[in-house]
Amino acid sequence: MIYTAEEIAAGNPTEDNILSVGFQLASNGLNNKTYSIAVYMKNYDADEFGTATFVSFASTDAVFTGTVTATTSGWVTIDLVSPFAYDNTKNLLIGVNKTAGGYAGSSFNWNYTSTSKYQHLYKQQDGTNVYDPTNPPTSPTRNYNRPNVQLTFGVPPTCFAPQNLTCTEYTATSATLTWQRHANGTENAWVLQYSTDNTFATGVQSVNVSNTPSTQLTDLTAETNYYARVRPDCDENLWSDVCEFKPTAAQTVTIGSGTGTTYYFPSNTNYDYSYTQQIYTAAEIGQIGAIKSVSFKGNKAGTRTFVVYMANTTKETFADKTDVIPIADATQVFSGSVTFTANEWKTIELAGDGFDYDGGNLAIIVDDNSGNYTMGSTNWAAFSTSGNQALYFFRDNNDIDPTIPASSNNSVTTSKNQIILSIIPTNTPKPHNIQVSDITASQATD
Repeated sequence: MIYTAEEIAAGNPTEDNILSVGFQLASNGLNNKTYSIAVYMKNYDADEFGTATFVSFASTDAVFTGTVTATTSGWVTIDLVSPFAYDNTKNLLIGVNKTAGGYAGSSFNWNYTSTSKYQHLYKQQDGTNVYDPTNPPTSPTRNYNRPNVQLTFGVPPTCFAPQNLTCTEYTATSATLTWQRHANGTENAWVLQYSTDNTFATGVQSVNVSNTPSTQLTDLTAETNYYARVRPDCDENLWSDVCEFKPTAAQTVTIGSGTGTTYYFPSNTNYDYSYTQQIYTAAEIGQIGAIKSVSFKGNKAGTRTFVVYMANTTKETFADKTDVIPIADATQVFSGSVTFTANEWKTIELAGDGFDYDGGNLAIIVDDNSGNYTMGSTNWAAFSTSGNQALYFFRDNNDIDPTIPASSNNSVTTSKNQIILSIIPTNTPKPHNIQVSDITASQATD
């Protein structure tokens, strides 16, 4: 789209830099639709498109890349990530590229003004985005109907809010926080705040950071939720997004690798109900401690209703499909909805203090009570074992009773889930199965 120097001058801008661009949305009922776009600008000599040929942009001509939401009719304003230096003599060329698929079910109607010259080019299609503004497609449509535009001129800001604050590398009493300067920022001094209050109204601690956008917090309280934010030293109001973190001594134990899959474990999502038991050996886990979470990975997105149990066990393998670990010997560690994202690890946080793992073999039991098969068949990350260390039941219509999980499709297999455990190590396990006998008025034997 070409907007002439004369048109821009008629608005009497007092500054040279364009800070935002707006397009005028007509009333069409398609509110709150979000699109991913990129906006490009350049000073341009011609005042029309002499042929139906796109003008290429350099990657450095991009002034905005991100999402835009049309919430109401009227002006939809896009604040430029990189203010554009308009030279006040040439015409202005604006390019907009929709960078992700999706449609609203009907067209957005943008207000336009008919011009006497060809000042608008466009091309559109369904499917994969193939348009590269640095190497634009051929044969666009050329017309006189040019979208209305609203340009905001002003002095570019010199102080910016930090971006991408992340909280990582936890120990029981410390955490490392890192962030990035804004694309146009040159700040070398920041103020970081952290607190156990997510509103930062009480208990706020401040840390001054110089030169490198990173800091390590120490003397934290283990297993406590903290919240952090950071701003540049040059402005007290330009806070980053808030990062939540919990210092922990937990260590990550990954069991299994490779590209193998199974659709039986931890849940056969192609059926209404399933019940599974899997054994992980002491050698695979490698340490004693409190298990805080377990993670699974599948190739389907969806939500299931799980009850998860864990048990310390001496069992190495399942002798056959009837060799079930009694649910009375297990501890319920989770109950609720679990939402999976395709091809990503999903972490299930265990209730309370987690599960007290004693260093022997571990049984992980999942009772899927979803009552539907909307996810279809899920391929879960798995690996092969030397013996039958996994047992499954599944069926439609009727839930499976974990106390008597019979009368269902079931079997044992030599394939089990790849998992990730989060464990807080301890030197010795807590005692189990304490029995008291020979009680007298003054003594007892345990």
